[in-house]
Amino acid sequence: KYLAMKKLFALLIIFQLLSCGGINVSDIPLENVAEHRILIRDNIEDREALEKAYVELSGENSQVYESPYIFYYLSLIYSGEYESLFDLDPLESGLVLSPNDPFLNNMKVNMDDNLDSSLEGYKNILENHPRFYAAVVNIDINYRNYWNSIEDDKDIISEKERVQNLLGVVNLYESGDNNTSEYYNFNEIFSDTIAFNFTQFETIKSNFEGITKEIEAAEEREIERIREEREREIERIREEEEAYLDLYEALDKMRSRSANVNQRIVEYFQTTVSDMTLYLFFTIPNDRPNYGCVTTLTPYGRGEPISVDCKSLYTKVAQWNAIPGSPKIY
Repeated sequence: KYLAMKKLFALLIIFQLLSCGGINVSDIPLENVAEHRILIRDNIEDREALEKAYVELSGENSQVYESPYIFYYLSLIYSGEYESLFDLDPLESGLVLSPNDPFLNNMKVNMDDNLDSSLEGYKNILENHPRFYAAVVNIDINYRNYWNSIEDDKDIISEKERVQNLLGVVNLYESGDNNTSEYYNFNEIFSDTIAFNFTQFETIKSNFEGITKEIEAAEEREIERIREEREREIERIREEEEAYLDLYEALDKMRSRSANVNQRIVEYFQTTVSDMTLYLFFTIPNDRPNYGCVTTLTPYGRGEPISVDCKSLYTKVAQWNAIPGSPKIY
């Protein structure tokens, strides 16, 4: 606190040496935030003159640097890429003097690009000053920008708890205590629509209520999606069960197939490979008795072979007999 006071006092002396006219801010009461915002906005193209005008106030009133006002006004001037004429960081200096000042904290949170931490920052401001409407507006702007980028229903549903919390913070504004600061009358400040051209509270509340309804709709769609997915899975299982063949049903299918391709079944058996049930059939073509074929079926697939391999009878018999559990052919 004392370091900031010394720095401003030193700046006052320098400004008195440099100043020769310029912008006059002394006619506006220091605590009139709305009027000072308008003045700064209207003269922001001449930041240097604004900077000098506000620091010079301390020459007219030695208590200027004991309140957060001057730090907030200078922070507005210094925002963007403007480089101060002097070594002064009004935002940090002001927060040292007034750690819970809502305007200074709001400006600091505005610099945070992280959604989670910025929303938490605005919520912290409103916990101390529930009628600080600028934080309500910033919550609405920041969150809606993020919300509009979400498309997947699962992502929408995952926002439910956060939206409920934010709506709770927004709702507290209506019944919040206006007398939480010795420096500001929030109701009076934010009623100035020229200085603060903010979205109306009812619109912001409606925005979050609308988001809540969108989440409910996404939950209903997700329930329907899960139901349809479950029904498809049940139907798939039912179809598989209906199509399931045991060894003897597979034998019937294979007899019919062998007759169609002019082959005869010599041997068959059931085996398991990598937890998969397989039915193997050894057949010989009637018109090529020196050839042998091994046909593989599964309990599924409605009796359609998954593989057929034919070679010389000698080779296929040797391969067949080498399969563990196969009935040997001699």
